[in-house]
Amino acid sequence: MPKLSQRQIQGQNSRDKLLDAATRLFHENGYQAVTVNDICEAAQLTKGAFYHHFDSKETLYQHLYTPQLDAYLSAHFSIPENADGKTLLLSLADATLSFSE
Repeated sequence: MPKLSQRQIQGQNSRDKLLDAATRLFHENGYQAVTVNDICEAAQLTKGAFYHHFDSKETLYQHLYTPQLDAYLSAHFSIPENADGKTLLLSLADATLSFSE
């Protein structure tokens, strides 16, 4: 694996700061109440840095939550159609807990 340049490391750190700030703000205030300005201010980065990494707030949100949603749906749809009630309930509970993590 090639070594990352200082610029690449700094870019990754900026991206991580934006993701961390957005996660916290979405959790505290809800998606609709949070603006790109709020995310940038919390991450202590410029709007230019934000738009370098993400096209929009929606794109950032999708990046944060698509993997969890995919895992949830994958777990949900892997339940056999003929599963008994107990198996179905336990599988759905497991999928829900995995998703909420």
